[in-house]
Amino acid sequence: MSDVDIDLSYEVNKSTKCYDYSCCHRTDIPTSDSDKAGKYGNNKCNMPLDGFKKMIDTINKLNTTSYMSFASMIFGGSANAYVPEYTNTSTVETVHKELLKYVRSKNTVHGIYYTLGPHDLYPLNYESFSAANDANLAAMDVAINQVTETKNLYSSIADNNAARTKFKEYGYYKVDAFIYNILIDDSSPPKAVSPNYNTDLVVLFLNTNACYNRNVALTKEAADVGNMLTYLDAELTAVKAQNKAAWIVGNVNPGSKFCNARWARRYNVLVEKHQEVVRMQLFGHEANEYFQLQFPTEGNRKPIGVTI
Repeated sequence: MSDVDIDLSYEVNKSTKCYDYSCCHRTDIPTSDSDKAGKYGNNKCNMPLDGFKKMIDTINKLNTTSYMSFASMIFGGSANAYVPEYTNTSTVETVHKELLKYVRSKNTVHGIYYTLGPHDLYPLNYESFSAANDANLAAMDVAINQVTETKNLYSSIADNNAARTKFKEYGYYKVDAFIYNILIDDSSPPKAVSPNYNTDLVVLFLNTNACYNRNVALTKEAADVGNMLTYLDAELTAVKAQNKAAWIVGNVNPGSKFCNARWARRYNVLVEKHQEVVRMQLFGHEANEYFQLQFPTEGNRKPIGVTI
């Protein structure tokens, strides 16, 4: 689940027509009933919290096989909407708290994971990598560790000291105990496969704000932003040595127009180098569903990977 863009300033019955980036706010006065925003959202506005709740309820209604139980849920970034005039650090934290609180109240989720998007920090679309333990990431860590009635929000990060420490540095981390499958009915266990994703899967969560071309803070950066590509190379090398498999999860697709081309090229070189262990790459950010083939930087044109 990615880029739900929850807008806490969304108001029902406000106008869906305006001259701003997003409408349905208190200053947007409708001129007719047909212009009024509904309770669950409008395609000319960002999603209200009620719209997100309705989406989760609908998923549960249709998902009759897992009995509202999920092995893992991945949020692919940008839970918060891009609404600069209504956004501050508190707003960003509140969105994450409300989002996860509702998910946990309606589902049994054994693992919840998150990757950062441009709208998850404040100021929006701005993250400096010039110093570790950035104040914005510290604020996000507060949200991650916020205790609800049952468990921590992103408990799969909060309960993993190594992942949490790495996340607080530059917003990227790995999970080598990813909860891939929960057996609901033990009368018919799944067939053994290799690699066994329950024991041999390493998931690398990237902070693609390091390549986002609207992140103006990157003008101060040089070389490997936040040392993330060096980290990725080392971790994938370790995955191969351990005979395991890897997933890579991020927000901005390295193959899209929103990612710095030079950074994307270096990323693709790493995927080519480690193609035998990279089994899946998941990204979001864009409002379209598509997949993109990756090809070698030189030589034949046989695909070496795919981003989704």
